[in-house]
Parts: sequence; C-alpha cells; structure tokens
Amino acid sequence: MLLQKAEQLDLLRGSVSPDSLFECWIDECRAATLEDPEQGLAMGTRLIELAPEVGDRRLSARAHSAMCHALSYSGKMKQALAMSELAVTAAEASGDDHAIAEACLTSVQSHNVLGLRDEALQLALRAGETFDRLGDNNRSATAIMLAGVVLRMLDRPSEALERFDAAIRVPGINESLAAQLASNRAEAFLDVGQFEQAKASFEQALQGFESCGQTFGSAIVEGNLADLASRRGRLHEALGLFLSASSRFRESNDAVESARLEAEAAELFLAIGDVREALQRLPAAIDTLTDAGMQAELVRARMAYGVGLGRNGDLGAALTELSSARDTCLEHKLHNSAARSEALRGGLLLSAGIHADAIEALEYALTLSPHAPAKARILLDKGRALVALGQTNEASGVVDDAQQLVDELGLANLDAELFSARAGIHRHAERYEQARESISEAFACVETTRGMFSGDRLRAACVGGQSGVYDEALRLAIKTDDPVLALEASERRNARSLIESLGVSPGVSNEEILQLECDVVATLDMIEAAQSDGVGDSAINKMRLRLHDLQSAIASKEATVDSGRGVANHEFRFAYDELLDAVPPDCAAITIEVVGQELHCIVVQYDQVHLTSCSIGYEAAVSKCRSLLNDIDRAQVRLAIGREVSESLNARIEAALDFLGDGLLGGVQSTIEESKRIVFVLPRALANLPVSAVRVGGVALVERCTPVLAPSLTWARQTSDLVSDRRDGLLVAGVPDERAPYIADEIDAIAKNANCRSLYAESVTLESLAEEAASVNVVHLACHAEYAPQDPMGSRLLLGDGWCSARRVAELPLLGVAVVLGGCETGYVDGDYSGENFGLIRAMLLAGARSVIASTWRLSDSYAKDTFTTLYSDNKSEFLDPVEGLAKLLAKSSAEGQHPALWGGLFAVGSWT
Repeated sequence: MLLQKAEQLDLLRGSVSPDSLFECWIDECRAATLEDPEQGLAMGTRLIELAPEVGDRRLSARAHSAMCHALSYSGKMKQALAMSELAVTAAEASGDDHAIAEACLTSVQSHNVLGLRDEALQLALRAGETFDRLGDNNRSATAIMLAGVVLRMLDRPSEALERFDAAIRVPGINESLAAQLASNRAEAFLDVGQFEQAKASFEQALQGFESCGQTFGSAIVEGNLADLASRRGRLHEALGLFLSASSRFRESNDAVESARLEAEAAELFLAIGDVREALQRLPAAIDTLTDAGMQAELVRARMAYGVGLGRNGDLGAALTELSSARDTCLEHKLHNSAARSEALRGGLLLSAGIHADAIEALEYALTLSPHAPAKARILLDKGRALVALGQTNEASGVVDDAQQLVDELGLANLDAELFSARAGIHRHAERYEQARESISEAFACVETTRGMFSGDRLRAACVGGQSGVYDEALRLAIKTDDPVLALEASERRNARSLIESLGVSPGVSNEEILQLECDVVATLDMIEAAQSDGVGDSAINKMRLRLHDLQSAIASKEATVDSGRGVANHEFRFAYDELLDAVPPDCAAITIEVVGQELHCIVVQYDQVHLTSCSIGYEAAVSKCRSLLNDIDRAQVRLAIGREVSESLNARIEAALDFLGDGLLGGVQSTIEESKRIVFVLPRALANLPVSAVRVGGVALVERCTPVLAPSLTWARQTSDLVSDRRDGLLVAGVPDERAPYIADEIDAIAKNANCRSLYAESVTLESLAEEAASVNVVHLACHAEYAPQDPMGSRLLLGDGWCSARRVAELPLLGVAVVLGGCETGYVDGDYSGENFGLIRAMLLAGARSVIASTWRLSDSYAKDTFTTLYSDNKSEFLDPVEGLAKLLAKSSAEGQHPALWGGLFAVGSWT
C-alpha cells in the first residue's frame, strides 16, 4: 500500500483479480489505522482516489468506510461523520448487505462522539442484525459491543453490560476483539461501582492487547487502569499511569487520546492538591477535545477546569464553567454527567458558604437521575447544606436516605462522610456527646484507609476527599470550645497529608530516576544549543515535547525511601498525653487552623491545650502574605543594585508584617512572651508566611522567641526523640559561581572552625555528601536551588557535578543530623493542610534530618556569608543547635534595623529541642 499512486494503478490494471487486490488494500488500511492513524489516513485517501479504477460500488463503499475509520481514530470526527454518510449512501446504492453493514458499523463512532447517540445506537443495531444474518461472527460481536459503548454514553451502564456479555458469547471471535470487549466491559463495571470485576476485566484486556501487539489498545487500557486506581484512592499510582499512557499517544501522534488522558491526569493533580499544574494542563486539552468534537470527554475536562478555578479562588468563573458543562451534557442527553456537573456546582457553593444556592443546585442534580453512588453523595452534600441553614430535621431525613443507598450498594467509602454529616446534625441540635461519638466513628473509618482519598475523583478534588471529616470535627471543637478534639482533628488531617505526600514506589530504582534526570539535562542543553544556532521553531518544539515527556516520567516515579530512617514517614499514632509530655515547660506549640473562612489557634503548652480565635480571616491573611512576598521581591532587587528602598515600599512591608503578626498571633501574645521556643504548624497557602519576621505588638517574632515550623505536632514530637550519635562535627559544602561568588569566602571562613570538614566546587557530589554526612552532626550546603512547582519533588540543588533533585537528596544518610540549606528559595512550597508537603525540605525530612534551616525567598549572597560564618563561629566546635544560633542572629539583625528582605525569609523546621 506504501507505493506511489502510478505504481498502484499499474498493479490494478495488470492484475488478474483487481477486486481482490483492492480488498487486500482496504484490509491493510484498517489494520494500519489501529497502530498509526496518520498512516491510515494516507492509505484511506489513496483508496478513495483509486476506487473509480475498480468500478465496483461495493468496494467504493468499503473504501469510504475505511477512510471513515481512519478519520475517527485520528480524532477528526466531523470529517468522519461526513465520510460515513458517503459510505452508507454508496453501500446502499451497491445493494450489498455486507457493505451496508460495514458502513453502518464504521459510522457508529463518529455519531457517538459528536453526541448523535440515538442515531449511533440504531446504526450499531442495524449492523449487528445484518452481520448476524450473514454469519460474520466477528463483526456481529463488534456491532453488539459498539451498541454497548453507545448505551454507556447514554448513561445506561446496566444495559451496556448486557450487550457486552452478549458479544462475549458470540462464538469464534478473534483475540483482538475479545480484548476490546474486556476493556469496554471493565469500563461499564466502573460505571456501576463494581471495582473488583473492573480490575479483572482490564487485566484481561491488557493481556489480550499485548498478546496481539496492539500498543494503541494497551495504552487505552493503561489509561483505564489509571482511572480505576484513582477511584480506589491510589492517586500517585493513577497519575503515573495517566502520564505514561498520554506519552504513548503523543508519541504515536494521537493528539486527541493524549488530550483525553491529559485531562484525566489534571483531575488527579487536582485531587492531590496541585491546582496550578491542573489549570496549566486543562486549557490545551479542552481546545483539542473541542476541535475533535468529543463531547463526553470535553464536558468531563470542563468540569475539572471548573473545580480547579473554584479551588484557585475564582468562584464566579468556576460556577459559570460548570453551568456551561451541565448545559452541554443536557444538550447531548448525558443526564448522569449533567447531574455530576450540577452536584459539583452545589459542592462549590456549599464550601463557599452559599447554602441556599447550594441546596437549589443539589436538588436540581437529584432530578437529573444520577447513578445511585453519585446520588448518595449528592444527598450527603444536601444534608450538610440543610444543617448549615439550621434545618436539622430535614437534614436528618436526607442523610437517612443517603444511608439507605450506602447500605444497599455497599458504599463503604462513604461511611466516614455519613458519620461526619450525622455529627453536624447532632452539633446543630446541641447533642454534643452524640456529635463527638459520630466524629470518633468517622475518624475510625478514615483511618481504615490510612486517610487516602476515596470515591469520585472530581468530588475528592472539590471537597478534599475525607478531609470533610476533619473539618466537621474542627467546627464541633470550635463550637463547644473543645481544644483536645480540635488538636486530634488537626493532627489526624496533617498525618493524612504527610502520608499522601510520600508517594513511595518501591519498584523504582535510583538508576531509573538518575537516567531520566540526565536525559532532562541533555535535552535542556540541546534546546539551548539549538536556540543559539538559530535552529527552526519546529525542531525546538520537538525537543520541548521530549523534555515534557521526560519530566512527566520523572513526576510519575517517586522517591524510594527506607521506612526505617526518616521520622516523616513513620506510621501515624496520635497520643495526646505523649504530645503534652513532649513540650518542655518553657516552650509551646501553636497550630493555626482554617474553619470556613475563620482562623483559629490551637495552643499546646506543658500541661494544657486551649483555643483562641485570630482577628483576621483566611482570605485576608493569604492576600496580605502574597502581596508581602511581592513587595519583598521588589525590595531585594533595589538592595541588590545598591539603591535605597523607597519609604512607601518599606511602609507597605512593615504594615503587612504588623497585620499578619497581630492578626494571626495577637491573641496568643502572652504565650509568645512566656515561651523560649514555639513550634508552629501553618495551614495551606500560609505555608510561606515569613514567621521569623512577622511582628507581634510591633516587635519581630524572632526577637521574642525562637520560632520553628513543623509539618505536624506529632512529627515534632517524634523528631524531638532523634539524637545524633555523631557527637559533634560539621560538614560544609559549597558550589560558588559568578552569580554567588561569596560562597567561596563563606566556605573558607566556616572551614576554619575546629572539627569541620569541607567539600568545594566539583567535589560536592551526592556520593561525597553521603560519605561525609555519615559521621557529622550538622550539614551545611551553600549552593543554588530551584523550586519546581509542576513537580515539587523535582526541586533541585546545584551540586558540583550538576543538578540533583529532591528525590535523590532523600537518599542521603541524615538520621539525626541538623541540615542548613544556604540557598535561595530552598524552603518555598505550595502548601496543603500540613504546610510543607513537597520539595527540598521534605527530602531532608525523609532522609531523617532532625531539623532543617531554609529560606522562603532569595538570599543575599553577602548577607548569607556573614550570617552563616558567624553562626558557626559563635557555636564554637560543638554545632549542637544551629536553630537556636540562627534565631539569635536573626533577632540581632531585626533589632539593628536591617531590612527584613535580607533576613526575614530564613526559618527553621524542627521541634521543641
């Protein structure tokens, strides 16, 4: 078939049986389309050009069907629809039943994808009846299977399963078709919540496709297995599968399938909290799916985009996007999808506190006849909204209805949410003991699954999975002034976030990750060289696609961490008495919690725990923190070029530090004044709060006490038990360059201390650090750093032999070591409930560090040199506690009036000791 047109004409004209030769080419075109749709398009175009030479209307119809098939697989659905009409017309003119049935069969996909599902179903049924009558078992089974696919799109999964079962019973079907049937049957099992049957059927399909050597089918099943993993709560596993499948489709130039899986991967990014990455991926996927006319996949992507906008704070745009998705679903008779979109609208309105509108949206979602599992969730949300409006009797009836569905369908993943909803009803009815009992039951349900997300992915993304249980517990604790319950809820939620953040994949070796990172570096070098040489944009774009694929592959492989080393990955065990016993008499712990839009402090001291409210709300605090970071950046630029910072800019910075300090901590000022050291746990987007520099009563916090951060108080307690057996000793390692020349002076000055070892420039490698760190008490790293928002564990340090990611840093032997990261933005994070979840700090904690010093923003090269040189000189040869030493230096910088842009970004992660 890959001949010049003139050569093919000669073959046809010289053939004894041109019809047989042409039929062979048609079959070859269809087979090629499955592996390479672009090649199938080229072959289909040639077939239509050659068809007049044959003069057989039946074969002309078959050629048009083959071209329709290629167009469908290439995602060109509108063209496929037009071609399908030509194929059916030509087949009917030929009077050949087989050609008519084939044309009908090929037309099903384009009609289905473009939303013409009633027509698609009739075409499939017509084809099936004809093929059955003609005794063509394979095509009869294919037609029955496609009818089932259309029924799934019509939100009739039970009928679809009946069709798939009927197709399987057709005798003598080939292995490839059996694999397709198994895959489609598995998707129908997913629709009705039968996960075990779905898993078995997907595995059967994957085995069949691999046996046939059909990579396209294997990639589709890989994407479906990702869907299954996500529904069962294994989000990191699912994300890796989605990215892998998307990369396969991109390599085969299947932009539409790649876009579909990119959209599903974006949903997973939402579910694990990476809203920025999801919002970056979705627009391009939506554009591709729009062009292809794939309505079902398009509305799903738009629903995810709406949820992402909502989580990013743009409620108006989110509600508009979800309303538009709902209307599109209704236009194409996707009633369950419409219900899902409206339920998501209701969930966003509920989380925004607009309860009456939320109820209206949820009631409308219920009228759209959603699947029973979705209906149970909608009822639970409606119950919560009714509780918020004080309508507890109505709420109780709605939750009872949800309970009945959960029991009938065995939806154990909703048990925690049911207990949480009942706790809300009891709380508003002032039945506080019953509310606490329900909360305890909810905690037990969540702990059963180690706190992982469960249920529908988009709903998990919208409400934070099971975090609603912890939110309800916090609301109850605040309502009843129960600090112990508040502390337990906070610690359990933080532990869940910490467990999820690990993403440990034992099957991934360091060599695999290292090779991928080397490929990334090489590709970056190629792009840079190509740009310098003036290479065309097309070639550079291909390199960028390669770079994207490599980064996606790295994102799907998590660090392999020995669970016996770091404390950050220990099994969570909250013990209230042990936590209080761990806090020394002259220290304290303060956890700031978000309850709705309010902020509250949970204060833990030596013999007590109490609650107090902050005087500012969450949104105001986040907005002020972000504007402060922007102003600090402007101030740093002016200081770097030797210019004065303007009075207006200084005034804004000081006002922001006062606003944040007094607003968040003004109510606990007496605790701050009484405490030598305070451990802070910061929530969500406040993870980058410059805690040392915020001012309470006009004085920087670091002048009043030694502030340290922690992912959770349980983590801080466990860390306080870490004792280094290295006694004393300091390892200082630096990699200076023209951007940071003072690093050389910094290393030279620190190395003069007794009992100090040093590594310099090219000698600073991961291997040398691992060897030297094994016998010291403190490790100081002075080098450049980069935070990677799209792949936080891909954040990296510039060592002497190149960039080293956080994944590889996590393998260092740092048990009990104090780590000082003397680089820019080494402590910047995208925070979740537990504050610091990913990045370079996480890597150090996984490696077993007892404390980490880092910087939220860029460090002045000269200030870092002076500060860290003094830090170790003042500690003499012991180097026992760089955290305390740094606090004294920062307090001195503040008291002397040095600009907070120089020192305010430095902070410590640690415990009370």
